[in-house]
Amino acid sequence: MRRVFAQWALHPLTGPPAVGFGFLVALAATLVRVALDPLLDGQSIFLLYFPALLLSATWAGLTGGVVTASIGGLLAVFLFSRLGMSGPGLLSNLISLAFFWLVSALLVWGAINLKTALRQVLDHERELVLQHERQSILAGEMRHRVKNLLAVVQAMVWESSRGASDARELSRALQSRLSALSASQDVALNPSGRATLDRAVTLGLEAFASPRICRRLVDAELEALTARAVVLALYELATNASKYGALSTPEGHVSLAAEVEGEHVRLEWKEQGGPAVFAPARPGFGTRLIRSVPAHGDEHVRLEYEPDGVRCIFVLRALPSE
Repeated sequence: MRRVFAQWALHPLTGPPAVGFGFLVALAATLVRVALDPLLDGQSIFLLYFPALLLSATWAGLTGGVVTASIGGLLAVFLFSRLGMSGPGLLSNLISLAFFWLVSALLVWGAINLKTALRQVLDHERELVLQHERQSILAGEMRHRVKNLLAVVQAMVWESSRGASDARELSRALQSRLSALSASQDVALNPSGRATLDRAVTLGLEAFASPRICRRLVDAELEALTARAVVLALYELATNASKYGALSTPEGHVSLAAEVEGEHVRLEWKEQGGPAVFAPARPGFGTRLIRSVPAHGDEHVRLEYEPDGVRCIFVLRALPSE
C-alpha cells in the first residue's frame, strides 16, 4: 500500500494516458449511475461523479480531472436529468452543470495540493532515511578509524618504550611520533579525500628540516589514506636515518625523488654517505609501518638495506586531476 501511495504521489499520469484515464473513470461512473438510476429516480445526478473526479485528479492530475469533469458533467445532464432540455428545464440543467464544474474545480485544486503536500512529506521522509544511512556509514567509518588509530598509538607506545633508556627519552620519542601521527590525520581527514604528494612529504619530514634531504618531487595527488601512510612512513625513515643512517653523520645525505609512471607515482628514498646498515633481525614497528603503505596494483613497498644506506621505493596510485 505504501508503494501505491508513493507511485500515486510521485509519478502521476500525463499526456494521452491522463486523458484516457479521465475518460475511463467518467465512463465507469456513468455505468454505475445507470445501474443505480432506478433507486435514485433522477435525483443526485452528479453524486457518483465527485468520487470519480477525485480519483481521476489524484492519479492523472489536472488533465485527468478536467476530462472527467467535462465528460461526466455532460453525461449526467443528458442521461439522468428529468428537467428536460428546453425552456426552464434547460436553464436549470445549465445552472446545475455550472455548479458541478465549479465544485469540480475546487476538488481538482484540492487533490493537486494534497498530492503536492504528500510529495513533500515523502521527499522529506526519504531524505531522513538517506541521512540516517549516511550517519550509520559515518559512525561505522569513525569506529573503524578510531580502532586503527588506537592500535597505531598502542604500537607506538610499545615500540618507544622498548628503545627508551629512561622516562625522558620515552617522552621525547612518543611526542615526536604522536606529532607525526597528528600531521598524518590532517591529510587523512581531508574532506576532498585526496592530498598532494608534496603535502604528504612536507608533513612527514616536518621535524627533520635539513638541507641534506634533497627532494625532487612531481605534481601528483594521492588518496587521503595513502597520503597518511606516506607521512608516517617518511617520518619513520627519517627517524631511523637520524639515529642510525645517513643523517647520523655529517657526510651523509638523503635523496627523495618521485616520478610519474603511467597511473602511479614512484617515490624513492635513498640514503648515501652514512654508516653501513644492516637489516634488523626482527622487523619492528617502524618497518611494519613503512611496509604498510598501500601500493599500486601488484607492486609492494621495497625496503632494502644496501651497503651505503637504506633504499625504500613506494609505488603509489596517482589520482586523476579534478
